Amino acid sequence: MIETISLRNYKGHADTTLRLAPFTLLVGENACGKTSVLDLLHDVSRAEWAFSADVLRRGASELSLSIEHRVAGGAHRIDARFSPRTGAASLTADAITVTDETGALGRRPCVVKVALDVDALARSSAPRTASPALGPRGEGIASVLAHLYLTDTPRFHRIVERLRAVVPIVRDVTFARVPKSETVTRMLSVEGQQVPITERVEAVHDALRFHFLDAANVPSSLVSEGTLLALGLLTALETVERRDGVIEGRTVTPVDVVCLDDLDRALHPRAQRALLTVLRDVQRETPGLQIVATSHSPYLVDEMALDEVIVLGRNATGVIVAKRLDDFPDGRLRAMLSAGELWMSEGDRWVTR
Repeated sequence: MIETISLRNYKGHADTTLRLAPFTLLVGENACGKTSVLDLLHDVSRAEWAFSADVLRRGASELSLSIEHRVAGGAHRIDARFSPRTGAASLTADAITVTDETGALGRRPCVVKVALDVDALARSSAPRTASPALGPRGEGIASVLAHLYLTDTPRFHRIVERLRAVVPIVRDVTFARVPKSETVTRMLSVEGQQVPITERVEAVHDALRFHFLDAANVPSSLVSEGTLLALGLLTALETVERRDGVIEGRTVTPVDVVCLDDLDRALHPRAQRALLTVLRDVQRETPGLQIVATSHSPYLVDEMALDEVIVLGRNATGVIVAKRLDDFPDGRLRAMLSAGELWMSEGDRWVTR
């Protein structure tokens, strides 16, 4: 679990420190740095230390970050500094340390960022590997679910059951095989030279079919945005890798953190609350899995504890400021109001003044 993040001069963040809970909701107005936090966590998790020069805050000469996180083996800490070079597209790493609590080499948290796209979720797909994986925007979901249905039916039914909890009108999700014309490129040898040849071929794709209380066999292209997004999110969480080692010939690192952007997107308030209940169930069934999400919904905030909500805003000079809702200074209001009421009534004024 990531416990604290400190970042300086990353995008709009001049000097921001966040204390995270096992489930943390980042809230605030548009363009106040919520998604930037998810981007940073994802960037730090990747194998290469590579930051585009564009992420450096305007006028700053150095980007620095510090992350403290804890796994079963103990506490780990990341400290890193990056600076620009004239004409370079990427920042240069000046100093990077990743240590455990003894000072020996530590490990970085493994972070997955989920930012789903409705069009990607609605498209049919063809499996490219024996065990298809969900793309970061939801690509390939039909093949992922079809594979789960064949190889681990209880997990597939768990996803559908959870979808039904969020969208009660759903009765089932099934599959169809559909023809699809694809453009492929192959190499042709002509007089000793390799020449790329593009041609159209017919393929067979997996496609989702939804069954509702009042309609059956509905193609995904006709399903509501909220239903598709909920299915994509639940599929991503169900298929997140928590094992360690070499599996099916590939090295697997267990995922520590899942970042969810716009958690409330296209969902009715009741569905938002139901989704939050499902997410907490997922965490109980997946020990050690941390969730960091962004939202604009007071209905979701109302279901959170005060120490699970971080409010971000910009002060009079445009600098991003962040505080947890349990840091609200008026204890009387903290006791009187729910988390959602407190956020809606006070906004980010108390954070930025």
